Amino acid sequence: MENLELCGEDREAGAAMNAVQALDSASLVPSDGIPSQAKNPRSSTLAVLGSKPNDGLAVERSSRLSVIVPCYNEAPTVVELLRRVRAALPLSQIIVVDDGSTDGSPLELRSVVSELHVETCLLPENRGKGAAFRAGLARADREFVVIQDADLEYDPQDIDRLLSVAIGGGWDAVYGSRYLTQRRRQRGSRWNYLAVRFLALVLFLKHRLRLSDPATCYKLFRRDHLQAVVLRSEGFELCQELNRVVAEQQWRVMELPIGYHPRSRAEGKKIRAVDFWFALRALFLRSSCIVSFALLSLLFTQDWLQPHECRYFAIRPAGRNRASNFV
Repeated sequence: MENLELCGEDREAGAAMNAVQALDSASLVPSDGIPSQAKNPRSSTLAVLGSKPNDGLAVERSSRLSVIVPCYNEAPTVVELLRRVRAALPLSQIIVVDDGSTDGSPLELRSVVSELHVETCLLPENRGKGAAFRAGLARADREFVVIQDADLEYDPQDIDRLLSVAIGGGWDAVYGSRYLTQRRRQRGSRWNYLAVRFLALVLFLKHRLRLSDPATCYKLFRRDHLQAVVLRSEGFELCQELNRVVAEQQWRVMELPIGYHPRSRAEGKKIRAVDFWFALRALFLRSSCIVSFALLSLLFTQDWLQPHECRYFAIRPAGRNRASNFV
């Protein structure tokens, strides 16, 4: 198809279309590496949150970011979403991976490839969000990468806040959390909310990583970190595989509140109940794992409802009992 090309995981990243680089090659600012961290990175991060970024600095920051947009049957929303991403992140690399859509999404993408300087690739068949993300990650060439769904549930303007904190605080990963706000309507359906909280509990018990929203779409990483690990997820379980990688690699991760406008199944929401079980499998949940419901109270304390640095625990065997200590 004209202006769109097939993509595969075995392609080299340099073979991707570089229209966006032609647009802003004169404006790109080379990275000097990870910024030096203050003695208290949490305080410096919260200081960034409290300040209004300069527009020029925001544009400059966007040149350091690759936005990966997995797309499957999102013809009604994908063009509007891409316009919002380009407006919020003017110099970012935008990579749209069409995951075998059958509703005309490739035609919609074709109409804006040149206008919005978007890189696109087509998977020949529907394989899932994880497969689409891996195909996009192989093409990413900026310092940071972030995942963006092709619908309008998330606001791309929040991405600059995540990027600003990642750069200013030297974080390995920054997540946008739907549950660090007091607006209950952001939670979506009750069953989705309960499923996410249960996943948060399992993640804490299994990997000692505390997150308020482990299923959020907005996960921002340093590209070199992410490309150094092997990802295998095909579908929505990608989120939990990424969480497991963060815990195993002991990356420093920060959560920030973001806006969220949930849609219904009738409006095109694709995640299903069966994806919950795939998510648990991605966390390596075994039948021998006993979930302590007493720890559910931890998920609802005020401490969980604040922007925080996620803490890791060291598990020290002590006979038949185990002691947990903060590190």
